[in-house]
Amino acid sequence: MSLNTNLFGTLLKLYKANGIRTPLEDFTTEILVHILNQNESIMSKFVNKVLKIEGYNFVATSQETFVFKQRGRHFCKVDVVFRNENKICFLENKVHSEEGFDQLINYSDTLDEQSEYQEKHLRYCTKFYEDKIHITKNHFSQFRWCNISNFLQEWKDNDIIKQFLEFLENNQMGNSTDFTLQEILSLQSISPALLKMSSYLDKIRPRFVEQFGALASINNSKQLTTYNRQVIVKQPLFGEGYSEIGAGFDFSTSPKLIVWIWVGKGCTEFAKFKELVAPTEIYHNDEYLEVGKPLSDFISSENMELDIEKWFIYSFDIVKSVIKDNQHLTWHVPNIV
Repeated sequence: MSLNTNLFGTLLKLYKANGIRTPLEDFTTEILVHILNQNESIMSKFVNKVLKIEGYNFVATSQETFVFKQRGRHFCKVDVVFRNENKICFLENKVHSEEGFDQLINYSDTLDEQSEYQEKHLRYCTKFYEDKIHITKNHFSQFRWCNISNFLQEWKDNDIIKQFLEFLENNQMGNSTDFTLQEILSLQSISPALLKMSSYLDKIRPRFVEQFGALASINNSKQLTTYNRQVIVKQPLFGEGYSEIGAGFDFSTSPKLIVWIWVGKGCTEFAKFKELVAPTEIYHNDEYLEVGKPLSDFISSENMELDIEKWFIYSFDIVKSVIKDNQHLTWHVPNIV
């Protein structure tokens, strides 16, 4: 394995490649529980400092099921349960998904039924902050994955913990909420940069609509915070079920221009899309097709604005040619003949 390859990231890809449905939050939870159970000192400090529960001699179990017969439910499966002789804590972890319907309320009611424990706690860990002020029982409190990452920095020389910290960082879960000097200085340029990207999207929007059809309404704030991009999108693109085509600016790694197609596995023509043959300048895997170009390639351009617009138009034509060459898919775009 190369030095730039993360163990846990590789394992997660391996599970997915073999058709094993392993949600990121479940996979990450199992790693965390393993780390805590392997070291009593780390476990005690985690419970005291992150969960903010006093005591020691805690053990953790994952995906534990409790009988729960309220509101039409028969059981609750809890991500992590921490216990010692007198105390119990339920921890629910989320990464990209949101809280299930009344999930925390159900967990709190389930905790109420654990009569053998003198003290009961409910915790909620997420990637981004979520307002759960309505949860008031069982000493409820919430924190974020970045708090776990910050906590584990003390043991970053441990090989497994080092790999886990890298895994969290690679999945944008280890980001600290503390501003660095570089980030404070860069804030001065964020607004002008976003305005420039919006201006480019306004310019390419008519050609995008002409080529691919009407735009979907998307949450621009979520695009920025979750996907690190500013884009325009049309959906569905083909078949029944979710598929999309989009264009814009992606800065999840280094800033680049992108035009892409993405199809969900629930789409009726997912299998056909997997077999689609794309030109060599397009990146293509089972779910995703992309034409991309680093934004830095335009720095030396004598007319950057015009050259960026030309690149988008050129990329629209490439993708449109793919659509025309694969009419066995039921495309929802105009003028494909």
